[in-house]
Amino acid sequence: MKKILNFIIIFFFWSTVLYAKNITYICEVTDSKNKTSKEIFEIKNDQFLSDGYILKTSSIKINNISAEVNYYWNKSNVRHKVNFKNGKGFEIWTSETTTSTYYLNCSVI
Repeated sequence: MKKILNFIIIFFFWSTVLYAKNITYICEVTDSKNKTSKEIFEIKNDQFLSDGYILKTSSIKINNISAEVNYYWNKSNVRHKVNFKNGKGFEIWTSETTTSTYYLNCSVI
């Protein structure tokens, strides 16, 4: 029984590590004026890509439930967070003068 339990525990750790390396998901992005667009996000080998462009990140946290990425776009700091179980997420864009929130509805590809 102990061997089976050890095997199951090792399998879960192993599967989480494999899952955390690469993921691709598509999101419908809605702004405060209810304008929508679609973007493809990828996390590959500790890099964050949006529609194929590599973005400069300050942190990436990913597991089989969610992803949280802090990145820079022009002069804005962006906090990007997605829950893979329900597909909901958000991006908060902060610059020197403004803060904007975008809502995400995502699905893993």
